[in-house]
Amino acid sequence: MIQGIDVSHHQGPNCNFGEVAAAGYRFTIVKATEGKDYEDPEFQNNWSKLRELGEDVMIRGAYHFARPDLRPDWGRSAGELEGKWFASVMKAAGGIDRGCLPLWLDWEKYTGVPGNGSQQVKDNAAWIQGFLDVVENETGIAAGIYTGPKVWEGTLRDLSEMFLEYVLWEVDYDPDGGTRGTSPDKIPKRPDMATWEWTLWQWSGGGSLAYGPKVPGIPRSGQSAVVDINRYDGTLDDLRRLANMGSAPPVPPTPPEPVVGQGILVPFDLGALPSSEYNPLVALVQGLLLAQGYGPSGLVGGTGRPDGKPGPKTQQALIDFQTAAGLRCWADQYALDVGGDTWHALLQRP
Repeated sequence: MIQGIDVSHHQGPNCNFGEVAAAGYRFTIVKATEGKDYEDPEFQNNWSKLRELGEDVMIRGAYHFARPDLRPDWGRSAGELEGKWFASVMKAAGGIDRGCLPLWLDWEKYTGVPGNGSQQVKDNAAWIQGFLDVVENETGIAAGIYTGPKVWEGTLRDLSEMFLEYVLWEVDYDPDGGTRGTSPDKIPKRPDMATWEWTLWQWSGGGSLAYGPKVPGIPRSGQSAVVDINRYDGTLDDLRRLANMGSAPPVPPTPPEPVVGQGILVPFDLGALPSSEYNPLVALVQGLLLAQGYGPSGLVGGTGRPDGKPGPKTQQALIDFQTAAGLRCWADQYALDVGGDTWHALLQRP
């Protein structure tokens, strides 16, 4: 399961996203703006930290908190107004290309509008569409929507299927603390409507909604604080593609732990290692064998340097060297141990 967090000024100025990443969280979404002219006081600080940390450590995202309840006008023009404000702040901040998730509209604060119920629904849909169009046109970045089942049902009703092509970040707090299942409630709620497939799920929040663990790196009064926790529905490669990063590079194998007191020249069995995986000790042996005049066939890769893979040609070169150095007899012809005597012989001038 891939999890991430979202933060705002409520988490304070001292968020350590490196510690958050070290605890296993792979993305952080920060509040950027609200309404037509409000910028979260910690946005620049949080965004700069995430950019400096780098997307290979922590993928970043940003959201705008919609305030249609504060607008004297209604419909598309009001959504466009807030979309322009959000887009201008994000463009000025930079870093909205590689490693940036879709720019999110947080749709949860709303109120009624003059006229009948059907007009209110149409105005809400026009507001949302106006916002999304402006953000995408002015930033070149895909937009997404954060909302919950009840809010969406109450504000869009018969038009709830209008935005199914947008990425959904769904809020649905699990009353059983995230143990109920693996997905949030259906949006739209009506069974006769097509399901809006979720991409992110905010399943645990702060205060009385804190079902998840406290997250290291999110301080409050000197303690790790509870923060909103989100699940991503996909693989790490999928998440990286969503953030315009392409696929994840292969993870290099973990080298063996050195033996205390013996440094890097530790005894090891060349034949017991996977023949297709890189190992730094094997690369060192290959380099010393090359210096002794063995190889290069099977000892070097395309770069002309030791490839670190203990394949059959490397094994045979080691056997030939040990035999020539008087370190091998018929009784141990199948052993491929690199011990103290072999290290000593390899380190001698040829």
